[in-house]
Amino acid sequence: MEQHAVVFFLTPYPTLCIFVSVDLDYNKIYEATRTKIAELENERAELDREIARRRQFLLNLGRMLGKEGPSPSKGKYQGAGMKAACALVLKAAYEPLTPTDVHERLKEAQFAFAKRANPVSIVGITLRRMAQAGEVINHGSERRPSYVWKWPAGTENARNA
Repeated sequence: MEQHAVVFFLTPYPTLCIFVSVDLDYNKIYEATRTKIAELENERAELDREIARRRQFLLNLGRMLGKEGPSPSKGKYQGAGMKAACALVLKAAYEPLTPTDVHERLKEAQFAFAKRANPVSIVGITLRRMAQAGEVINHGSERRPSYVWKWPAGTENARNA
């Protein structure tokens, strides 16, 4: 669907206008925009995973060196809901994690769990719901689940997960 647009430019001179005819193919513009958005979303997913892994590495290194103080993960988890925090942990993981593993990593990063009797079960329920919604993949069994983040198709992370 080609369109012709006539564009004119006003000049500082009141008697002079410049007219230009431009061919526009809106289908090409549409497809190019869709492609660019997909590329940017893939780049963002890859950056999210790299940031999450480096946060986890820094947290572990700081613990090994006896460093005190807020970790970068703590700031990331502050105010985050359980679902968002679980997503960040899974994005940083190199292997499938059980709900207990996710709980331990959240606890290490000083995630503020609500005063509940069993926070591990809350993590497990959250991860199961995320799996049902297609946000994470369960690589384990129903009795012993282990989860990985479901990266967008076509990203480097999707091939490694």
